[in-house]
Amino acid sequence: MELAEALPDARFRMVACPMSETPPGMAERIEAAAERLPNLELLPPRPRSELLEEIRNAVAVVKTSRVEGMPNTFLEAWARGVPVLSLNVDPDAKIANNDLGVAAEGSMERLIEATGSLWRDRDLRNATGERARRFIQDVHSPQAVADRWVALLEELI
Repeated sequence: MELAEALPDARFRMVACPMSETPPGMAERIEAAAERLPNLELLPPRPRSELLEEIRNAVAVVKTSRVEGMPNTFLEAWARGVPVLSLNVDPDAKIANNDLGVAAEGSMERLIEATGSLWRDRDLRNATGERARRFIQDVHSPQAVADRWVALLEELI
């Protein structure tokens, strides 16, 4: 919501899926923000296939969780060549060390700046997305994982 307020020229789509951890009143605040901000579209929960299509068409995937392991949404975004912008979470510094988007280290100002840069600069967005796609291929593709398993098994034998 803060990003949409700070960047009125950018378009935001938020898939709202309240969970047991969602703070009281948060869903209502999100709905109110979507009503007053013309650049924020609130989408209802949807099947995974539709979520993946949303990711494919995104400029970036934004994550504002305070604590999380390796979010599947990061992997799904990177596999589709979409950068990730994360307010707090950067598992094992994957985002920062591989330049797969921006890990804002809790700074909303940095998140806003990074979001604006990706929104305005198609070349930056494409280069970051291509690094992300290569990262998935090099680290998470079936061949890369199989090679690591073979190396581990050879070492153990």
